[in-house]
Amino acid sequence: MNRRTLVWGAAGLAASSFSAKTTFAKADVAQRRFYMPSPWGQLHVHEARPADGSRGSKPALVCFHQTSGSGKLYVPFLPYLATDRVAMAIDTPGYGASDGPAGEASIEAYVEAIASALDSLGFGSGEGGSVDVLGLLTGSIIAGELTLSRPDLVRRLILAQSPIMSADERTMMHDTMVEMLDANWREKGAGYYKDRLERILKALGPEDSWELAMEAYVETVLPGRAFMKGELAAMRYPAVDRFPKITHPTLILSLGPDLKEQVMRGMDVMPKATLIEEPDLDRRMFRTDPAMLAPVIRGFLD
Repeated sequence: MNRRTLVWGAAGLAASSFSAKTTFAKADVAQRRFYMPSPWGQLHVHEARPADGSRGSKPALVCFHQTSGSGKLYVPFLPYLATDRVAMAIDTPGYGASDGPAGEASIEAYVEAIASALDSLGFGSGEGGSVDVLGLLTGSIIAGELTLSRPDLVRRLILAQSPIMSADERTMMHDTMVEMLDANWREKGAGYYKDRLERILKALGPEDSWELAMEAYVETVLPGRAFMKGELAAMRYPAVDRFPKITHPTLILSLGPDLKEQVMRGMDVMPKATLIEEPDLDRRMFRTDPAMLAPVIRGFLD
């Protein structure tokens, strides 16, 4: 079993922080946003690539965000990787600016739509070559299943804060989420939106960014009652059974104390996993401290 454990020292970010202390220096790359067809309408994509407009010399990197959220999380991070490759972040169907399914969602359905989009961009075969994939939380489940279902498409896999839960843990979390959703809408109705905003504002500290806090609020409530659809899909997905079948080189990135036991479980079930622990860093670092994270990601991909 090919495993390494690395602990990288870094400046701290509290897990609940909306801090944006690091100034983002834009790299010399070309950036754009665009839409692609999907089974439910359109998928929204954030992209960065070398300044000359080429695909660069290295495999593209495709990033998947947590839910509820959007690919906007990765916008400050993408230019740091895009100097010699295409780097993109896709809004999960039903989140950000992507259209989603009307009924119950599944990880498999998300993956099918995303793989079709990547194929249409020329990354599935031929000259476009394979891609590397990175996912955070729910996005890591999507990235893992994409690797399993399309091994020809994916070269390397990065699982950031990926919760590998047992069947009992998934059932408990799923049922708790459903019960909470039902209670929110039954007891509060539209007042749920006000209640959530008040809780976010109350939690803000003197050094926290109001802009990032408001962005988090908007992305949470934008999908309406479907805002937990992706998380529920992840809870129905048996990662603990599926992920041991992944044979691609895989990086497990542990960020802070959240879900520590479930994240570390990935090392027990995945045969080619490398572990990097960032105990003092927050999962928002893709947005707040991209310059700090980029060398870690590059080191694994390159």
